[in-house]
Amino acid sequence: MTRIAKKAAFEVLVKTYRKLSPPKPLYEMNDSTLKVNHSAGVFSCYTVRLEAILEYYRTYKKLPLIVDSSQQFSAYKNNTKEDISAFFFETIEDFQIMYQKPIYTTYEPDLQQFSDYSKLNFSDLKPFVDKFFGLSKSIRVRVERLVNDLPWDYQSICGILYRGGDKNLETNPPPYAEMILKAVKLKQKNPQIKFLIQTDEQEFIKYAIRELGNECYCHTKVSGGDFSIGDYVAAIFILSQCKYLITTSGNGEYWIRIFRGDNRGGLQWISPKEYIYGIKNKSFDPDKKHFWIDTEKLIS
Repeated sequence: MTRIAKKAAFEVLVKTYRKLSPPKPLYEMNDSTLKVNHSAGVFSCYTVRLEAILEYYRTYKKLPLIVDSSQQFSAYKNNTKEDISAFFFETIEDFQIMYQKPIYTTYEPDLQQFSDYSKLNFSDLKPFVDKFFGLSKSIRVRVERLVNDLPWDYQSICGILYRGGDKNLETNPPPYAEMILKAVKLKQKNPQIKFLIQTDEQEFIKYAIRELGNECYCHTKVSGGDFSIGDYVAAIFILSQCKYLITTSGNGEYWIRIFRGDNRGGLQWISPKEYIYGIKNKSFDPDKKHFWIDTEKLIS
């Protein structure tokens, strides 16, 4: 079977499955309650929760009294009906946001995680992030512990997030050499800079250490070992505080910018796949040859 024939067969299989097992809506809402059904990776849950809150705000022109996330974060809990969102973030109950206009994360046509982060509507999003996504005490404790392990202060660090692994199903990651080359060029312009690396690929850590030596530090890999999901959320927040950023594109990278409140000092690699899980990707451009976004001309 040819590659084209295999792709066509897979698309038919996906469409058939969806007809037989129609998915739940990502979220449901009424006049007082917003229920978020989407459950996947931790920051995918964050992203859909934020989008659901904004959709509620646009629809009812007010904030929901209750945000039910009991269907979310299923990979990280034993009781599937338990709402563990308070483990990740705090909601400020007396923080009101009066309706003024419809709020969107971005006006770009791409999915949030695979959009140009410099075009996110940071000022509009800030009140919603402050109210619904403040770090919980549990995450703050982890942030403090990981920061205490850092050999340098934030202002001398470039954070690097390289997502490979299953993210290869959704986007095309850069070669390791391409990522590290950006780090080398940034250091040539800023000799004092060190590198804090977060990744789910051990081979990338080995490559970075080989190329950057003592100039880089890694808490640990994104998943596995003794590194819990709470540690990962803390690590993403820590990256958001670094002076510079070099990242791939995905929900974790997106939330680095959301926590940061802007895209300052950021380099972003974004290379859309033609198909994502058998569905044609509207962001794919066969003529696109350059995949780095360097809005501030940090290197170029």
